[in-house]
Amino acid sequence: MDLSKYASARRFIRLADVANGAKRKTIASIAEGDYDKPVVTFTDGTKLSLNKTNVDTLIEMFGAPDSKYATGRVVEIYAGSVRFQGDEKPSVLLRGVPDIDDLEGTKIADPPADHPAVAAPFNDEIPF
Repeated sequence: MDLSKYASARRFIRLADVANGAKRKTIASIAEGDYDKPVVTFTDGTKLSLNKTNVDTLIEMFGAPDSKYATGRVVEIYAGSVRFQGDEKPSVLLRGVPDIDDLEGTKIADPPADHPAVAAPFNDEIPF
């Protein structure tokens, strides 16, 4: 029996995967995962279960809590640590990558028109 059709083609990123240095990845999607944590799926098929530190980082990076604003954007994953129950624990963390093209070579899109950070144009007319 060929078990390959039952094997996981996608794997979760582990600390060992970034132990030798940070890696840049493009976010394909974010969905609810197990254990009350969201899971990021990257365009290469790898996944990362997000701890609260990474969720806070994504919200800060993309300016809104809706995951749709992170889709298609590039992040860097790296080995770091988080405080958990009073102790520092090794963890895979995310950080932004400023002003770059995405990994597929296309320019990172500006925020969509419905993004909260995109303001209506100024009306500089003086009403008198």
